[in-house]
Amino acid sequence: MENRDSTKMNEKIDVLFLPLHRYFWHKGGSEFYAVNQMFTAIRDVVKCKAYVGHVWDEESRRKIEEMQWEIESFGIGRDRSVLNDIKFYFDIFMYGAKNAGKARILHHYGAFGYMEGFNPAFFLPKFGTKYIVGPIITPSVDEINKFNGKGGRKDQIDNAVALGFLKVNHRYGALFRSLLKILHYLTLRRADLIIYETDQCRDLYWDKFPQLKNRNNQILHVSIASETEFKPNKNRWSYEGKLCLGVASNLIKRKNVDKLIDSFPSFEGRIELKVATNGPEMPKLIKMVNDEGISDNVKFLGRIPSEQIRSFYNSIDFYVSLDDLKGILSSSVVEALMSGCPVIIADSRLGDEIRVQAWGVTVNPLSRTSIVKGVNYFIQNAHNLAAMSTEARRFAETNLSTSSFRIKLMNIYSNLGISNKNPR
Repeated sequence: MENRDSTKMNEKIDVLFLPLHRYFWHKGGSEFYAVNQMFTAIRDVVKCKAYVGHVWDEESRRKIEEMQWEIESFGIGRDRSVLNDIKFYFDIFMYGAKNAGKARILHHYGAFGYMEGFNPAFFLPKFGTKYIVGPIITPSVDEINKFNGKGGRKDQIDNAVALGFLKVNHRYGALFRSLLKILHYLTLRRADLIIYETDQCRDLYWDKFPQLKNRNNQILHVSIASETEFKPNKNRWSYEGKLCLGVASNLIKRKNVDKLIDSFPSFEGRIELKVATNGPEMPKLIKMVNDEGISDNVKFLGRIPSEQIRSFYNSIDFYVSLDDLKGILSSSVVEALMSGCPVIIADSRLGDEIRVQAWGVTVNPLSRTSIVKGVNYFIQNAHNLAAMSTEARRFAETNLSTSSFRIKLMNIYSNLGISNKNPR
């Protein structure tokens, strides 16, 4: 796979965006979605280029080309062998060496915690280029406590293992993890600015690497949604005794959709659930629904194409995400809020209680009592759904919109000497 126009990289640019995930899969991959959001926002405010390394397949490569990303010849395929990992990072290093000094800012963004946190291009002479790392994301403190000696789910451990947050076995062993931890830290140390997605994430890194406390840092949420693409349907509210709630995130174990379905007998037919996605947990969930005899109230729609998801948010009364790992940062929650859809989100620290906000409710995803209380809150306050919808949209526009993200991002770049290409 050849670069479509390598001569363009000879010109000086403001930002070279480096989304260092090893494999890009455009069909539903959350990392693909987040990186596209980031690059689109950067491209809107400064003169920039971006590239990716390995992509999943030819279809993914074509999709990336449509987005006008720069693509280097790092290969196509799903080979996750050690030799392929080494080759990948050698390619990254050579790419950085070839383009050293051509960008005023090198912006590294990756999963940060497993392989993607280490960027070999950061070890080159800077030639006046500023280095940015982030936004960095880690599991919550509660997730880490669950993993460390308390069982917990092991499908989301990679982005914390390498930094030593989790004491678990891993396929590359303790020595490899120790090496990655050192390389991660050295990458961070070379950065002129470290961006964390949350203050909790920042505190975790400061606890692990106290030396980072003296480094220039910012907080910036990367989960955003377009306020023009996602719009509320103001005629949606027609409460007639049954409310419709929705789920649209991938059906894996940590999403806790089974906990939601398990609570359904408590609602006595007053709630309808639409599941607009699929995943490895679907057979189990379908069996649960059939065993409980609630198939009239739970509909599995399959994965909805991205161009139709906006209509889905406008067809439900409220949205549910029991993903304790992401909470308000989940992309589907952000889209629902931007669509004026009140939400139920997760926080396992709540015990059996709930926390009420103007735009929705927070529940403990591990407590059936808390989940039932959260859903019942919507049933009991159905007359107030329109007002909650207004607050959901207002909260999203202020904190989670593409435009607000651009402003925050431009402020970060401005502090490093880059001016807005489209001043207003």
